[in-house]
Amino acid sequence: MDTVSIEQAGFTPLIPFIERINAIDDKGELPAEIGQLHAMGVRPLFGFLPHRTAKM
Repeated sequence: MDTVSIEQAGFTPLIPFIERINAIDDKGELPAEIGQLHAMGVRPLFGFLPHRTAKM
């Protein structure tokens, strides 16, 4: 991992995502944005992960 480049870039690579989120005007637009973020591998509100059921 190129941590030097990551540190130099700072938040700049995140700006388009933040702008899209800030452009949401009403709750009706939220599901589409959540879907977009999930498609990119970001889990904004919840995640779908396999896990074992705890046995008691």
